[in-house]
Amino acid sequence: MSAASPKRRPATISDLPALLAIHEAAFRGLVEARFDWDPALQRQLFSAGPLGEVLVLEGQVIGQWLVERRPEEIFLARVMISPAYQGRGIATALIQELQAEASAAGLPLTLQVWEENPARALYERLGFAVTGAREFRVAMRWEPRTGPSS
Repeated sequence: MSAASPKRRPATISDLPALLAIHEAAFRGLVEARFDWDPALQRQLFSAGPLGEVLVLEGQVIGQWLVERRPEEIFLARVMISPAYQGRGIATALIQELQAEASAAGLPLTLQVWEENPARALYERLGFAVTGAREFRVAMRWEPRTGPSS
């Protein structure tokens, strides 16, 4: 990765405006291909759950990272990178770190992605396989290698 790695810290409510701006920049086109973009609804949906961690680079919030560690799996609930910082390997490095954690724990790593989200190609490149689909979301899973390594 050519760019510096972002720092991670717990997200706070004061990060919400920056996160909503990144969400709109990154996902408005995808949303508008299926639905009307309603800023109030987007804010409600986005802020309804946990905020996880923010990714900070050069003093600026550039994204969000939300992981749910469950007894049976590690679920990548959200990885969101500002379009201005995409293509620098940031999401790849974060996911590979999570894959190492899942491998050490002997757990699968799962996620859901909109079927037309360009990030789906990244997940496939990192070894995730489609396990199902519902409406416009695709469920994906990565399994740690089992057995002796050579």
